[in-house]
Amino acid sequence: MTKQERIWPAFGQHLIGALLLGLLVYVDREVADLSMVIFYLIPVVWESWYYGRRAGMAVACLCALLWGGANISEFPGRGNLFLIWDIIEKLLFFGMTSLFVAKLKSSMDRIQELARLDFLTKTYNKRYFSELAEREIYRFQRYNRPFSLAYIDADNLKEVNDTYGHHEGDQLLALIARTMQAAVRKTDIVARLGGDEFVILLAENNFTQASVAINKIKSQLDTTMAAHRYGVTFSIGLVSFLDPPVSVDQMLRLSDSLMYRVKASGKNNICHEKFGLELTGDYEDITAKGIERRSATNERDESPGDFARP
Repeated sequence: MTKQERIWPAFGQHLIGALLLGLLVYVDREVADLSMVIFYLIPVVWESWYYGRRAGMAVACLCALLWGGANISEFPGRGNLFLIWDIIEKLLFFGMTSLFVAKLKSSMDRIQELARLDFLTKTYNKRYFSELAEREIYRFQRYNRPFSLAYIDADNLKEVNDTYGHHEGDQLLALIARTMQAAVRKTDIVARLGGDEFVILLAENNFTQASVAINKIKSQLDTTMAAHRYGVTFSIGLVSFLDPPVSVDQMLRLSDSLMYRVKASGKNNICHEKFGLELTGDYEDITAKGIERRSATNERDESPGDFARP
């Protein structure tokens, strides 16, 4: 999402909110017999929920002042002290509401974030990874944006657990996760599937780009293991999808099978293959869109290899 795409929706919401707030002040001034205080809470709650405590408090102050301006005619002959007191009272009311709503939203976001993370490594867990991967498949289908998936297994981690204990093994897993997160882009997705197995979804990476990225990641992992004198290496299966996979489960099975191919051939290596419509024998109806996408892939010199879908 570009910077403009982030700013303009928010700008439009603030503009609409300002117009509605102006309308509320006008109605409050014209209909003096009815209390409109409760309606001033709407923009306070909205800003606090979607834009945080500071924005909510700013709108709370603004609403208190606007309420005072709209109701100033109700204080003739009573002096400014009563008006100021009422404005302070409304400010406290609006401000406390803003703080409560912002705190509630922050707590809900925190709970949701904890539910998405693996407790030990602070990477995404398998359940949330599946949700994100589903979105990437949809983006690929709709906008033709390819991606690659790496399945990474830490070799010889059991020996670390047996020699130094499971606590040391847990610390090692956390170190591996931090190293991978530091080596990828913010748009990439790192997740722990369980045990010593991780996946990295390289967003918008074709075969060549993914090859460069995964070699950089493995190099940093190897350097980190050597620096801490761990005898741990990494077996990696990497699939570059030239056409969208059918499901997340298929993505994982394909990359997992390549990872086990590395395990069977001696570990500590990378097996990288391409996947596309040309290689799938059970697509009975290839749409015109799929054929166009396949042609575009060939023009980029990204024709698939011999990796067939299981």
